[in-house]
Order: sequence, then C-alpha cells, then structure tokens
Amino acid sequence: MIKNFNSQQFPEEILIKISKSVSLSNSASYLVFIIVSVFFLNLLLKNKTDNIIATAIMPVGAIIFSLIMLFLEIRKMNSVVIRVNKKGIQICKRPLMNWNDIENEKIISRTFSSKESRHDFKSTVNYLHFYFKNEIIEIEIDNFKVTDLELRNYLTIYREKFNEEKVK
Repeated sequence: MIKNFNSQQFPEEILIKISKSVSLSNSASYLVFIIVSVFFLNLLLKNKTDNIIATAIMPVGAIIFSLIMLFLEIRKMNSVVIRVNKKGIQICKRPLMNWNDIENEKIISRTFSSKESRHDFKSTVNYLHFYFKNEIIEIEIDNFKVTDLELRNYLTIYREKFNEEKVK
C-alpha cells in the first residue's frame, strides 16, 4: 500500500492504453500476410490458369481481411482501454463505474498449463478484478502500457482520493 502520497503528484486521471509493442507486432503480422497474399496473387496472374477468378478469391480475400484488421489495429493503437480517476473506473467505452459501486479491486494472476505438451509450459496472466454492483469484472492487463504493480498503486491512490473527498 502507498501511504503519505502527495495528491499533487498524480494527474486527475490515468489513461491506460494497449502497449505499442503489442500493436506493432500485430500490425507487422498483418503486413506479412498482405505481402504473402500479393505474392500468391501475382503468381496466379502470371500462370494464367483457366479459372483465374476462382483461384484468385482466396488471396484477394486474405488481402482485404488483412487490410481491415491492420486498419482496426492502427485505430486501436491510441485508444484508451482503462481510465482510472477519483470518481471511478471506466473500461473501454462503457459508462464510468463509480467507486461507491466498486468493491474489492485488485490485480490477480492466473497460471495456465498445458498437460498435452511434452514440456511443462506454464503461462501466467494478470487481470484487473473487481466487483461492480455484485457483478464480477475482469480484464486482462498484460498487453497494456502499465505493469500490474503500477496499476495496483493507481487503484489504491484513486480509491484513497475518492474516500478523502467523501469524508469532506
């Protein structure tokens, strides 16, 4: 827990976005898929098969799909996923969830393992977990620009700011 923090140190709200490295790696994979599809489409056009329309549908469809996904990934790159302030928490474009209705906010970790694998592979995933009006809300936080410790501290700070204002 953070004690004796200076409330002037922290902004009015924290905006948490998706990590740029995750977005860039997704975008790069879509670009590779587009390049490979253009290559296969070029091969089809050079070989002049009898049914060019039927054979070109798959590469053209893959190009269109990849362009759409690339565009969506670029739009998502700068969007705010979680907004935390002294009033509450907002996830994506949902309405703000007031601190009065939020209970037991914490960061939890779950470990997943694959028993089918020859290797003892285990993966740990971190979640923001809280109750909002008796409904469990969980959102995976591993792909965000914030660490689990930083988010835990932000939750503590803004909860304390809310409690201080409520007392006044």
